[in-house]
Amino acid sequence: MSKKADQLSIDDASVDGKKKSKISFPSNLYYIIGNEFCERFSFYGMHTVLILYLTIFLKFDKDIATIIYHTFIALCYFFPLIGAIIADSKLGKYKTILYLSVVYTAGMVLNAISAIPDLGGYGDSLSDNMVHVVVHLVGLTLIAIGTGGIKPCVSAFGGDQFEEGEEESLSAFFSFFYFAINAGSLVSTFVSPLLREKASCFDREDCYFAAFMLPAGLMVVSIILFMIGRKKYTIREPEGNVFSEFCSISWNALRNKCKASREVKKLSESWLDFAKGNPKWSDRKVEDIKFVYPVAVVFLPLPFFWALFDMQGSRWTLTAAQCNGYIFGDNTDSFMLPDHAQMINPILILILIPIFQLIYPCVDRSCCRVTDLRKMSLGMVISSLAFVISGFVQIAIETELTVVPKSNQYSTVFYNPYASQNIFVKTNYFNLEIEPMGRTSSEELILTPPTNSDVFSEEIEYSLDGISWMKYDVQNERGEINHHRLPLNDEQFDWTATSDKSQDGKVIFDFINPTNFNATFSFQKTNKDWNSVDLSPKTTSQSNDPIETLQGEYIFKATAGSCKMVDPVDQYVDFFKTGSIWSIVLFHDEQRNECQLTFFKDNKENKVSLLALIPQFAVITIAEVLISVTGLEFAYTQAPPSMKSVLQSFWLLTVCFGNIIDIFIVSIDFTELQSTEYFVFAALVFVAAIVFILIAIFYYEYVPEGQFSQNVYKGDDNDAFDDFEKSALEDGKKPIAPSNDDFTDL
Repeated sequence: MSKKADQLSIDDASVDGKKKSKISFPSNLYYIIGNEFCERFSFYGMHTVLILYLTIFLKFDKDIATIIYHTFIALCYFFPLIGAIIADSKLGKYKTILYLSVVYTAGMVLNAISAIPDLGGYGDSLSDNMVHVVVHLVGLTLIAIGTGGIKPCVSAFGGDQFEEGEEESLSAFFSFFYFAINAGSLVSTFVSPLLREKASCFDREDCYFAAFMLPAGLMVVSIILFMIGRKKYTIREPEGNVFSEFCSISWNALRNKCKASREVKKLSESWLDFAKGNPKWSDRKVEDIKFVYPVAVVFLPLPFFWALFDMQGSRWTLTAAQCNGYIFGDNTDSFMLPDHAQMINPILILILIPIFQLIYPCVDRSCCRVTDLRKMSLGMVISSLAFVISGFVQIAIETELTVVPKSNQYSTVFYNPYASQNIFVKTNYFNLEIEPMGRTSSEELILTPPTNSDVFSEEIEYSLDGISWMKYDVQNERGEINHHRLPLNDEQFDWTATSDKSQDGKVIFDFINPTNFNATFSFQKTNKDWNSVDLSPKTTSQSNDPIETLQGEYIFKATAGSCKMVDPVDQYVDFFKTGSIWSIVLFHDEQRNECQLTFFKDNKENKVSLLALIPQFAVITIAEVLISVTGLEFAYTQAPPSMKSVLQSFWLLTVCFGNIIDIFIVSIDFTELQSTEYFVFAALVFVAAIVFILIAIFYYEYVPEGQFSQNVYKGDDNDAFDDFEKSALEDGKKPIAPSNDDFTDL
């Protein structure tokens, strides 16, 4: 059966009673569109929960998790260069997509396996989870190779299915292709956090295994869909990679110039002229390359924009975890998960792109000429503003946080075990009085260790009357909140408490049993089942996994052997808010043989609403519309057809280098305040914006309109990158995408 016979037809709407031409749409393209939907669902499903998986499940600290995240994104934008070279020089697009999709799927499966707690043991520290870490990092590497390698091939392979003269059908295909990308990314960004949070597996209240396994399953479906259409596809043989040839010509020119005499150098208008006369390529190709480097210079400041933009999935998601997700009030169940904040960008970009297409002509007519470089310059400045906003939001969050010791400090909390006597405590650094069955605040005593050791002893003096003093030694750990129950009958009890808030906005309970009884602590959320924790004498619930639960009103009760609880109904009721951390301590009055539960708030609740993040997401999305959507259009109108793929390569590298900037800034660890880091990023991109504006004004000159039109210029166009961009520009359309990741797929 011929290709023409195996097509679906789409009739255009009638205009003035006359029917427009039919659009022939090859049915095999639905396999490619289905493949793209599943692949985008898989990538975003994994990508959305990644930063929380690294911090919550694998126990990486926030900085290391951020470095791993941006290393992964950088690799995702480096491997498209390799994928394009393989497709155009060795395997062709079909085999490249198929083989690297298998690699991609293997990485997704390894990700899911790494989320099985029983895999090689699982504990409360990073060192306990090294098997999970290794499996996960191998999985991320395979995913980066897979998604990066197929990135330049899928849309171009779809373009290969059309013949010359089918421009309208090609345009219709890319409309469906856009929809598949939008649908896949939006749906997965919504579904994956729900699977992570709502599903339960392996005796955990969360289920990262499900959040990773669904994307892995969708990748299997994408491969099956892609293979089903195998016999119907038009498969072109590889024709050689333009980027490789570009590098060869540039290197040859540079080497020849270095070897040339001073007189010969003076006769050449451009250093690229030294590559002419080589039988491996035409002089026309050398002339084409001369258009590339000026555009590449314009691209130089852009990595700073991508450095900020890609922090939506790392730092901004961690900021969202410090916000109050109960966006419609504390007494509702409308909790917005922190990783759901990433949905704001794709939703806004679909709204803003058509709006800006209306704004540009209005500004052009009424104010000033709207050029690509002016749009991008404004986008750079606006992206700086987004991080100024995020810095002030972060300050509001930090103002409401409980102060905790820095890495070079320690905090000491003392408990008075006596039911009816104040107790006095002193050292060389402080002198305190503590009420009966009370304690000092963790913020009250934040000190600098007297030695360089991570664990050190400190001599404490205490008195019941302020006259007779007794001494004892306590052990403190650097960077920790150290809790000490003062001696009772010469028995002391020490422990360290968590200072890390829940990354899911949950309440953390830490039950403390400093008595000599076996105790059972029970708690119940209103209208829910009872939960209980059994503790041996002088233990805490932190020796197991932290107890994290949802915000709400809770009832508490406790039993402790023969000890009588002082409350007549043995119950305590209170409302516990999102993000707070509580120590619930069982005190024993030995004289009366009575026990009492006492509640201490170790960390304040999250007060800043997650809705406060919308302005910064809105501003960075406006910047994306001005830069990302405009940037490729600028590049493709300023370069000959044979060099479009090279500029696509440079565009992808700006994203790669932007994430490398993130890695560098986070690695140097110059501040412990997240707000300060945000302001530094804002300053960096503002400086980059000034550089970009200066380049646009004083360096770059636009190529005259029509310079590369078919009747004036003819170049080669054989790369995996080219088919989509060429057809989109020839058809006078601008690509629409939900985010930068998706846009560079197209």
